[in-house]
Amino acid sequence: MIKLLCFFNRFAQIHALQTKAEPSGIRQIIAIRTAIWVAVFMTLGGCDDASMRPDTQVLGKVQVVASVQPLADVVAKVGGDQVQSTWIIEAGQSPAGRTLADNEKSRFRRADLLVHASADDGWIVDALGGELELRGRIIRLDVLESTRLSTSGGNLWTDPRVACQLAEAVAERLSTLRPADALRFQTNAADFKSRVDQLLTNSPVLTRTLICTSPDVTPLLKRLNINFHVSPIDPASFTPSDVNQLIDAANKLQATTLIINQDFPQGLSDTISQRTGLTIRRLQVLGSSASGQTGDYLEALRLNISQLHDSLED
Repeated sequence: MIKLLCFFNRFAQIHALQTKAEPSGIRQIIAIRTAIWVAVFMTLGGCDDASMRPDTQVLGKVQVVASVQPLADVVAKVGGDQVQSTWIIEAGQSPAGRTLADNEKSRFRRADLLVHASADDGWIVDALGGELELRGRIIRLDVLESTRLSTSGGNLWTDPRVACQLAEAVAERLSTLRPADALRFQTNAADFKSRVDQLLTNSPVLTRTLICTSPDVTPLLKRLNINFHVSPIDPASFTPSDVNQLIDAANKLQATTLIINQDFPQGLSDTISQRTGLTIRRLQVLGSSASGQTGDYLEALRLNISQLHDSLED
């Protein structure tokens, strides 16, 4: 398009020289036409003797792919309108045994930045090997300093301090990709941390041990200095012995609260509550784009802290 405009501009100039002998009306028309092309040329950024070139390069959005929705949301909060942040897994989906489809592999390979939790994300590692890592396009939570506290497993992003350090890492990486917006990225990361700090000021002080059906949210509990006991329950293979296991743990620990994930089947949680006498508290882990659920990291953290507060009354 730019070369075409230059061609017409050149053509108008040459044609004007060739028609100097024409009547003044024709020369005036040619002059007007030339002026129009010059105006277009000036608007687009200038043209030298060889071609028309824009003064500044028009950059598209930074393409970021995260393994799960909460990580994608943190990236979006830091990058703002400069990033397009997408994810692979959300609530109701499991990374266990996950394999990437060809189009998903393509998304990862084209991404400017890939964010995931750890080297244990085999479904990512197997699909991509070290290709992206060698190019410095990966941010992994398990190498952040703040994850040292979360060595007991679970989903690292549920720890709000890990999320804050992720925001800082994302701001730093985006600043190398879009130096002109570095201050904006740093400001957004600082704002995210400030909002997390504000939520944590309302953290509950629990003296009783909570029972969890999985280790998924244990990084959050550990960060909040809440004692917990994991009594694994797989909803897909639930048996009466699982109920007995929960009752034994509750009696031994004098526990009154059972922590389950947001996508734990409602019917099964009701059954467990009836048979064990435990009060069920449902925490956000993966986030969801479904209607009535939240994919916002800060809102999920607020809801989780609220649920933990309510457990004081159990």
